[in-house]
Amino acid sequence: MEQEKQEKVGFFKKWYTYQKERFPVIVFLLYVLCIVLGTVFVFYFCSGTDSLKRVFENFSLTGINKAVLEFRENPVINVSNPGIFILMIAITTICGFLQFLMVRIVDEFKDYEDDCKYRPYRPVPRGLISLRELKGLFAICFIAQVLLTFFFGADFIALALLWVDFFLMTKGFFIKKVLDKHQLLELVLDELMMPIMVIYLSSFWVGRGHIWELLFDIKKFFDYGGKFDCDCSLIISRVYTIIISFLILSFFCSCIAEVARKIRSKDKEEKGVNTYTAVFGIPKAILLLSVLEICTFTCQFVIIGKEYYLPLILVLAFCLISNMLFINKPTHKMSKLIEATGNIYIAFSYLSMFLLFNGISFWYKR
Repeated sequence: MEQEKQEKVGFFKKWYTYQKERFPVIVFLLYVLCIVLGTVFVFYFCSGTDSLKRVFENFSLTGINKAVLEFRENPVINVSNPGIFILMIAITTICGFLQFLMVRIVDEFKDYEDDCKYRPYRPVPRGLISLRELKGLFAICFIAQVLLTFFFGADFIALALLWVDFFLMTKGFFIKKVLDKHQLLELVLDELMMPIMVIYLSSFWVGRGHIWELLFDIKKFFDYGGKFDCDCSLIISRVYTIIISFLILSFFCSCIAEVARKIRSKDKEEKGVNTYTAVFGIPKAILLLSVLEICTFTCQFVIIGKEYYLPLILVLAFCLISNMLFINKPTHKMSKLIEATGNIYIAFSYLSMFLLFNGISFWYKR
């Protein structure tokens, strides 16, 4: 049942308040931007192109007016023009942002009854934003995502897979009672959306249809691009290792974000809210987060290699020390530190993919 009373607040002020409390726009844009940059670094590297290197060497805002036309002519790793590069970064980030926003909107509907009962201070139950308004926003997001996918040559099969997974999430994978009793299973199933999203976002850069060649028929993809000899099994093996490891890394990063934001001190626990500290206790919740961070580190190490092991280990150690500090002093302030370090580690994990471009590609020489 929708709320009966509506808070009387100006249009812009109420939406600003909503985003501030429930979906901070700047934070999510930066989060998605890190995902997009990590995806771009990985898929440029695996496609054997040095056009990204030329983008950074000749960085400027010129040519952006021709970006759309040039990209549409040949969307298969054809973004060496700085203007096109900037445009595609923006478009890909927007599409990823829209997906996260739609997830938040659906969660508002799913949690409405519980929010009214246990968390009446939130924007929707207190009447700041109505469910009807959120439906309208959802429709706008959906239409915008479809149009951008079509216009910029991304893959509709990847988008369809993303939406199938999204639909299953909204239905609790049709085993909601089981998931309510097994929070780890719910975590795993929910965060499977991230690798699918990475595939979808990468299709903006690789081109409609060609993303599946890169994933499942890499020889055909390389033949299309004409980049290098396709008979080299070592190249193909390395490409697959990097791509699969990156998809797994995106899954672990998404798990870190979910777990870190649901670690709380005892005085901040709320009735009806299944945080990981409430369900498992503080030591086990911290152990879970630490294991996820170590798994992410392992994926980074596999992708980047031993040459950069020292900065990877130092950042991981910083996060693990923060985790241990919370066990020793489980205060609200320390729980916020846990969330902050978790987000920093996620950003670092994605942005560290740029280290793949040390000397551009170790196998590809012009």
